[in-house]
Amino acid sequence: MKSRVENLFNILCREADQISVEKFATQHNVTSRTVYKDLSTLNQLLISQGLTSIQNARGILTYEAPVEIEFSELVKKDDIFYLDPEMRRRVILNLVILRAREISISELQHAIGVSKNTIQRDLDEVKKSFTGSYFCIEATPFKGVSVTGNELKIRGLFADNLTKDWPYLNAFISVQDSERINQIKTSIDEISNCLQVEYSENAQQKLIAYMLVSIARFKGNKLLGLPCNIDKPDLLGSPEYGAVNKCVDNLKELYGEDITEDELYFLSAKFRESTVVGMSDYISENWIRLRILVSEFINKMDQLVTPSNFANDEKLFESILNHLRPAYWRAVSGEAVYNPLLDYVVNEFEGLYKATAESIYILEKGLSVSFSDDEIAFLTMFFMASQERTKRPVELRPKVIVVCHAGVATSEIVSSRLESKYEVSVLGTFGLNEAQKWLENHSIDFVVSTFPFTYKNVKVVEVSPQLDLRDQRKIENILRVSEKTISPDEIISIVSQTVTLSKSDKKTLQKKLEEYLGFLPKQDKEERYCPMLEEVLTEDLVETHYCAKDSDDAVREAGRLLVKKGVAKEEYIEAMIENVRINGTYIVIAPGIAMPHARPEEGALGIGFSLITLEQPVNFGHPKNDPVQLVVALCAIDHQTHLNALADLAELLSDEENVQKILKADKAAEVIAITSRR
Repeated sequence: MKSRVENLFNILCREADQISVEKFATQHNVTSRTVYKDLSTLNQLLISQGLTSIQNARGILTYEAPVEIEFSELVKKDDIFYLDPEMRRRVILNLVILRAREISISELQHAIGVSKNTIQRDLDEVKKSFTGSYFCIEATPFKGVSVTGNELKIRGLFADNLTKDWPYLNAFISVQDSERINQIKTSIDEISNCLQVEYSENAQQKLIAYMLVSIARFKGNKLLGLPCNIDKPDLLGSPEYGAVNKCVDNLKELYGEDITEDELYFLSAKFRESTVVGMSDYISENWIRLRILVSEFINKMDQLVTPSNFANDEKLFESILNHLRPAYWRAVSGEAVYNPLLDYVVNEFEGLYKATAESIYILEKGLSVSFSDDEIAFLTMFFMASQERTKRPVELRPKVIVVCHAGVATSEIVSSRLESKYEVSVLGTFGLNEAQKWLENHSIDFVVSTFPFTYKNVKVVEVSPQLDLRDQRKIENILRVSEKTISPDEIISIVSQTVTLSKSDKKTLQKKLEEYLGFLPKQDKEERYCPMLEEVLTEDLVETHYCAKDSDDAVREAGRLLVKKGVAKEEYIEAMIENVRINGTYIVIAPGIAMPHARPEEGALGIGFSLITLEQPVNFGHPKNDPVQLVVALCAIDHQTHLNALADLAELLSDEENVQKILKADKAAEVIAITSRR
């Protein structure tokens, strides 16, 4: 949680925006007097760094030009803890947790830089906050204070607190812990390279926090008891557990040679809960179910948000699918997720957020979990990005008016200089009262004024009549963020103000606009046909009692049938084998059943399923579901068109009686009779 002073700094000094004292006070639920105190504090910090102070003109706060430094660079350690008492208490609690054994009041004083009385008061406040909770702070005479209680939740609290205060880490972390963090980063890099994934910055910070506290607590003999919601056999088959064990030598250097199996399970679970970026493949536990659920979720959003084109957005589908796996495991374990943009998403994209919240039941019911508001906001952001992808920048001049109280001549000079220097349309020059009246019935991009001027929800740039270099920088800064975009839904919204359009009309008009403006690739301009299983699994795609040498041979034979049918290229076979090598455990979807596949761009030509039964079972490397005797190879051209067939197949194979009938069949026709349920 940022302090008010930091928020004020970001608005005025980083974004070069303006805000009234009254508005800022309302946003933060404080008095104007408190805001003026914050302003005084911030100006002192700016001046101490050789920067100019914030201007206050009749309660309107402005700054001359954006600064490059972050707020964390502006303040010293003592300043940080003075400005934000809540943060100070979080840091005190984290220092106590990190010690594992007792830490003295004088050590806390030295680390924080405040008085003994302040430390004592803060500890009392922390105790009050967590009364009756899962841990308690204990004081031992002549030794200090320590934290005892539910070890799993204590570690979680530390990780949450540390990630919130990450920008100020160097202000309170010890040299020893700083060196340990560098070692932890190396270990995380090794594990992520082994998994062939890249973790988001927030996920890396959370992993560092968990490893830092786990190492300290483990060395302090604070042993971990894993909860019942961590399924050890299931985790045992995860790629994260495999990667953690491959890198165990590095981990032993951090934890010690006696690192326990529970610690390895716990660390594997935290990697599994971590969000990845740029994932090369989206296979995971229950990947068939996840793909079907994500498709249903997106289709529901497509119905609620009109106009939209979510169902045809491949990037949206893959992004949500990649996000859903760690989100699911976070929900299962009760891991808190913090979305710093929650308020922004809820307030600025209210309709989209409400639609996401209304549709989330599809994922929650299908996965038997409940997602927090923060997680729903993350999912909303994927739809925000999808909408942004349907926009196009257009060459439209920003609309501007000039407000001046020094006479017509001055107004004309400012107006002429604006139009000669910048690609703007000056719609008129006004005095104070005329401008306010004119703005009641007109919309513009911003106002250029030669004196302090405000109007609700309108950006104002205050300049001198000479329009000097400082003024020009202000204008250039606001022009940089004034790029115009156009999207089909914006056009439809304008048309709807004049013409009544039904939901069907809007959908049709949206599609035609998308085609005309070039938003849709050719394949998206027609409704996609989603065939049923009996249409894509035919007799020529079935082989019984194949004698496979190993898993590669079994996959290659299933792939050969797809190539022979003409739905895949030869390279698709090798891509499937490589995918089995990387994701072998998840290819085996149930006891005795494997479903190899590759990505559409790796040689898919159409939709197809091939099915082979094996004379003798072979191992794919799954700890529970090996050996495999039934192999179904999947070939798909996108995320959507194969899902009807996939859902049919999943339902069919969920019945053990059907599986046994297929394995006993001697001819392809017998298998087809079962799969088509004739």
